[in-house]
Amino acid sequence: MLIFFFEDLEAKGLLGCGGFGYVELVQHKTTKVAYALKCISKGSTLKKERQELVMLEKNIQTECDSDFIIRLVATYNGDQLLYFLLELGIGGDLYALYLRCKLWGSDPHAKFYTAGVVFALEHMHRKKMIYRDLKPENIMITDKGHAKIADMGLATFCVGKTFTKCGTPDYIAPEVLAQSGHDHSVDWWMLGVLTFELMTGHPPFHDSTEARIYERITKGIRQVRFPSDAISPLRQYVRSMCEADPADRLPRKKGGVENIKRHKWCRDFAWDAMKARNVTPPYIPEVTSATDLTNFNGRESQKPEQVPYIDVGSEWDRSFATGCMGPGSPMARGANPFASVLVEDPHADSCMSSDCE
Repeated sequence: MLIFFFEDLEAKGLLGCGGFGYVELVQHKTTKVAYALKCISKGSTLKKERQELVMLEKNIQTECDSDFIIRLVATYNGDQLLYFLLELGIGGDLYALYLRCKLWGSDPHAKFYTAGVVFALEHMHRKKMIYRDLKPENIMITDKGHAKIADMGLATFCVGKTFTKCGTPDYIAPEVLAQSGHDHSVDWWMLGVLTFELMTGHPPFHDSTEARIYERITKGIRQVRFPSDAISPLRQYVRSMCEADPADRLPRKKGGVENIKRHKWCRDFAWDAMKARNVTPPYIPEVTSATDLTNFNGRESQKPEQVPYIDVGSEWDRSFATGCMGPGSPMARGANPFASVLVEDPHADSCMSSDCE
C-alpha cells in the first residue's frame, strides 16, 4: 500500500489536450514512476452539464482491471480541476505510431493490436460495459510495446439497450446513427472499422463531410470498395464485423468471441500467448527515460479555455476523489488525509481523448 498525495507528483510536460481538459506527464518525486494525469475542468463540466458523465467515467475506469486497458491509479478533487491519475503509455497513441512508422497494411501489426482490443472489449462486456470510442487515437503503446485502450469518456454501463448518439463519426455504427437503441455490438462494429483502417490507411466510410460519412455508413459495408491487394479473408472478416444487423456480427453469433479467433484471417495468431502477454510486440518504442515526451505533441496553446468553477454546495463531485491532495496542498478540498491507493505495478504502462458531447 502506498500513500499517494497529489503534491508528491511533479509535472514533466504536456501529453495532449481535449475539449474539457488536458493530459500531463507527471512523475512521483520519490519512486520516479511516471504517469498520465488527466485534468478536467470542473467549470466546463458544470457549464456543459456533464457532471454525471464525469462520475460515470470514473466509475467505469475503476471497474476496469485488464492488462489490455489503461488502469486508473487514483483520482483527486481540486478547486478547479478533477484529476485522473493513470498508467502511462509512453509510446504514444496507435494513430501517431502508424503515421510515424508507415505501418498501414502490415498484417502482423494489425493482428497484434486488434487482438489486444478483443481482450479489452471482452473484459468490458463481461462487466456490462460498452466502450463506444474505439479508434487508433485511443489505443496507447506502453514502453514494452503492448497496446492498451484508453479514455472511458464515452463508455457506459448497459443491460439491454441505450439510445445515446455518441462516438467518432467514422466509427459510429448504423444503429447509433438511427438512435434505435444499441448494445455492446457497436464495439464489434468499431473493431471491424479499426481493422480496415489499420490495413488500408483510412476508415471504410470516410468522406469529406460528416453527413456524407453517415450516408455511407447507412449504405453499408458491402458498398465499400476494398483495395485490390486486400486478401479475401480480410474482406470477409471486416464485413462480418460490420454487418448492419447487430445480431449478425461475428462475435454475436453462436460461438461468441471465439468466432473471431477461429476466423481465417485471425486463426494463425497466438491468442493464448497474447492473453498471457507472451507475444513479442511487433514494435517497441524508443524512449530515453521514463519522462521522454518524444512520442507526444501536446502544446500549451491547445489547452481549452478554463471556465471558472464556483462551488454552490451541490456536492456533485463529493465522491470523486480516491487519492488525497496532501496535507499542505492549497487545492485540498474535502479529502481524506488517510486516503491511499494500491499501486500493483510501479512499471506499468497511459490515457487520452474524447470526442462526443
